[in-house]
Amino acid sequence: MPHKSTIADLEASAAPFNIKPADLGLLLNAAVEAKELAYCPYSNFRVGAAVLPASTRPTPPIVKGANVENASYPVGTCAERCCLSKAVTEGTKREFVALAVATDVKPADGEFVVKTMQELLPDSFGPENMGQPQALGDLEG
Repeated sequence: MPHKSTIADLEASAAPFNIKPADLGLLLNAAVEAKELAYCPYSNFRVGAAVLPASTRPTPPIVKGANVENASYPVGTCAERCCLSKAVTEGTKREFVALAVATDVKPADGEFVVKTMQELLPDSFGPENMGQPQALGDLEG
């Protein structure tokens, strides 16, 4: 269910994830600002993303990214991928607290929806699901 970006909504949405309401507000605004960076001449569908890295600083550095299209469809890059790649290459240790995504479709006008990673990626996997690396000589072929 969409929430308006009121102080009460930010506090209620941030609390279960141990995020400061002010940081959540900054993250949401950064995702909306990132839409302006989108390069989408084919679809005209702007997407902005912002990631809040885990940090001990009073105000963690929020990293923005946007979708980048290419005439060769598979070569395009989604905003989330752009944002996370940029965060990693700028030195973030792949520890993220939250990711915000903004588009030009509903919810809009200051509304937002909060989802967990489990809700977004119910069948995702991580390093624990991968086998141990093998030497090339150990592979059967």
